[in-house]
Amino acid sequence: MMTYGVFFTFDRDQTGASEISPALEVVKMKNTKEGLPEALTVTLRQLVMNGHYSMAGIVLYVYFIRCWKLEDELAAYYVPRYFAKYFPNHLVKYQRQTAQLQQNNFKKGT
Repeated sequence: MMTYGVFFTFDRDQTGASEISPALEVVKMKNTKEGLPEALTVTLRQLVMNGHYSMAGIVLYVYFIRCWKLEDELAAYYVPRYFAKYFPNHLVKYQRQTAQLQQNNFKKGT
């Protein structure tokens, strides 16, 4: 079995044909000591550094639900705490951006 990134794994049978299955369903990647696969941490870091905070949160949320088999509420509890621990400056920046957007939308509505 060969693993490519976070998103897909390719299984090759004896005839050489390949099946594609989501890697978040079947995680065959080596886990780090912290519990997240290295490819996932790299993907999260790239998303955060490029300013795609919401997408990074969605990826982590889905990983918690599918791979760790957490309930929705517990996964939602852990996502902001992960970003507060590993990306505190980016989390503050994201919170400022969302607060400013909500304030602008409120002003337009009145």
